[in-house]
Amino acid sequence: LHQVPSLLETYSGWDENNKYLIKNGAGMQIYYAIEDTETCMRVCCGHYRGFSIYIIDNLNQVLKKLNFKEEKYLKKKKNS
Repeated sequence: LHQVPSLLETYSGWDENNKYLIKNGAGMQIYYAIEDTETCMRVCCGHYRGFSIYIIDNLNQVLKKLNFKEEKYLKKKKNS
């Protein structure tokens, strides 16, 4: 799993949806993973935000959608 850096984020500091390349053992890209989050959630909640990740193949077809809820992470932090 390799994060694809965003030029806008690198130069401006503005947080964008994360994008990843998923590679096999030979280093060949087999899938993409793209985060789907609202800007407000990224800015206000940081890494405690809820988000969805779409796993996409090389034909741009969504294979799987994974949902992560912010409540789960907030509860975990409170209990730490």
